[in-house]
Amino acid sequence: MWPVIQRELREGARRPFNYWLRVGAAGGALGVLMIIYSAFEMPAGSGIKAFTRLHTLLLLLIWWVVPAMACDCIAREKRDGTLGLLFMTPLSAGGIVAGKSLVQGFRAFTLWLAVIPVLTIPFLMGGIGWLDLSTVASFEFSATVLCLAAGLLASSLVKNRMAAFFMAAALATFFLLLISVLAIFMVNYLTMAAFWAPGDSDFVICMLTGIFPHNFNATDGWAVFFSSGNSSAASSAHRFWCYMLIGVVGLSLAILISVTSFASACVRRSWKDKIPSVRQAGLIKRFCTPLLQRRFSKKMQGTMDRNPIAWLQQYSWKARLSKWGLCFGFVIGETLVVTANVERPDNLLSWQIVFLFVLGVVFTFIGINSFLMEKQSGALELILITPLRVGQIIFGRAWGLWKLFLPAALILGASTVTSYWLNNARHYYFYGRNDFEDPVFQITFAVVAAFFNLPVFATYFALRVKNLIVAGVLTWIALLIAPYIGLGLVAIPCRLFSVDYQSSNIFIFMGIFLGNAAFAALVCFLLRHSLSRRIYSF
Repeated sequence: MWPVIQRELREGARRPFNYWLRVGAAGGALGVLMIIYSAFEMPAGSGIKAFTRLHTLLLLLIWWVVPAMACDCIAREKRDGTLGLLFMTPLSAGGIVAGKSLVQGFRAFTLWLAVIPVLTIPFLMGGIGWLDLSTVASFEFSATVLCLAAGLLASSLVKNRMAAFFMAAALATFFLLLISVLAIFMVNYLTMAAFWAPGDSDFVICMLTGIFPHNFNATDGWAVFFSSGNSSAASSAHRFWCYMLIGVVGLSLAILISVTSFASACVRRSWKDKIPSVRQAGLIKRFCTPLLQRRFSKKMQGTMDRNPIAWLQQYSWKARLSKWGLCFGFVIGETLVVTANVERPDNLLSWQIVFLFVLGVVFTFIGINSFLMEKQSGALELILITPLRVGQIIFGRAWGLWKLFLPAALILGASTVTSYWLNNARHYYFYGRNDFEDPVFQITFAVVAAFFNLPVFATYFALRVKNLIVAGVLTWIALLIAPYIGLGLVAIPCRLFSVDYQSSNIFIFMGIFLGNAAFAALVCFLLRHSLSRRIYSF
């Protein structure tokens, strides 16, 4: 596998994105540390608070970045046709997969290494012991190994980059939950329940954030419990907790080895493209053909006559399956969340924010990835030489993406507003007054504006940037900056005329609208200019 490692390392060294990724990780850690120290009072000996929050940030980075880095390492070889060239050498399937896994693990290690200097700052404040450090290192190492296994498995099973990304994200979540459940079993088996009896959900939160619940006798860390109370009980808790950490690391490595062996077998069987069998073609024709085919064909014909670019976004059965599958997935998720939080409606609004964030990530990824694929395959050049106007191309892409995500967005929007009103009504019923300060209508208006602007921003940055993650980050920065700039523009004349604009929804709506409209108009102008003059990056 040494030739594969050398090849991958040379290729990675030529990518500026790898360097900027480490800069971004260290910068994000510094930003979180500044927010912590500016928002909270941090007396001496409270370094554990900053330490656990930085640990949470690093775990989130591992959860998001590592599967995205590893999910395309083998699938890209299949798409480019270079996997067959590797099999013509003395390399074996196991050597190829093992070499790629080691290189991807090394990239993830450099990401973790870039944050280490920031993690040393909380040590200066005190309150951090050897058990804290070993626990954090074990959790982060296990999460990196599991996310790497998820990326390798997804990359060996599918060929399409978008499918590999979503499969890797789903597998990473499944592996992290699986190792959390196994850790719960180990804690209960090792009689840790004699010292601490939390709920299962509390332990999952601990595994993902490093922060124990209040019934662990610690507010933001685990050191308080072990240093207090009976010395023999603390010693036993130390020992059992260390056994659990060793078990978690061992299970993570076992999962990675099993996944590597399975991925090697998959690569060995699927390195050559195979023609679909008669049975597969029959199943696709049977289950992927619209029931009302005549009506569907008429509808698609009308869409193609109006705007062929919009027709390209929704004509295939995979696009329709993605549209309604995403909608069905959010319906199932909302049902499970409501069922699990019937007696705790305060948690519903937090889950809606998580769902909206997931929808925004998927929306951004599909909007950018589809345009990047058109640019790389040469389909964009073919579209630009057609009689279609540049405005039709831009509006067609935006219209297709809007229709693709509209059902899921409507479900999440209705659920978010309903959750807010349920929390507000419950609070008013128990306390006799309305103390909620959440500007639900302002936030909803900002989210709706971002939903309409995101396809335009994603298309522009996908045109000018060749890296998927960089284009996604720039898209989200533009979405977040736009309303703040609009609010600043509205605040200037209001302050000149001594108008209280902060308590008036009309001025806030006006600021959000102006900011988003101005940014959207600017990006549309730049996008038209770039497409008209064929200015884009490869």
